[in-house]
Amino acid sequence: MPSLSKKETALGMKYITAEGAATSAKDSVLVSYLTPLALALGATNQQIGFLNSFPSLFGNLIQPAAGKYIETRGGKKSTTLITHALASMILLIIALIPLGAVENKIFMLIFFATIYYTILNFGATAWLSWIADVIPEKT
Repeated sequence: MPSLSKKETALGMKYITAEGAATSAKDSVLVSYLTPLALALGATNQQIGFLNSFPSLFGNLIQPAAGKYIETRGGKKSTTLITHALASMILLIIALIPLGAVENKIFMLIFFATIYYTILNFGATAWLSWIADVIPEKT
């Protein structure tokens, strides 16, 4: 990647900070309310265990594949944007689960939370590589 000017680097750092704050707020809300949502839907102890383990497990397992994808296909920025857009759509589905007429809402919650974190971690691999290009080695 070509070297960025000081102005481009400063603007990139500003955007990275804003994006980090927004993501932190979103993740705080999601992490804080995912288990209570499952409990409100009548989840068992075992289902709560699945809800708290499957998303992390599959999210971490996808990262080597994401690294290989970025390495061979490139497109750090486009991969980041696409995966974050997809993850946002999945988050909307999660928010609508309690309102749906689906019979097994707990299963749907576990499934979509797992998909959400898997997509998000795929994109995080691209994002980390992308910001490594933006942040200067020495400040």
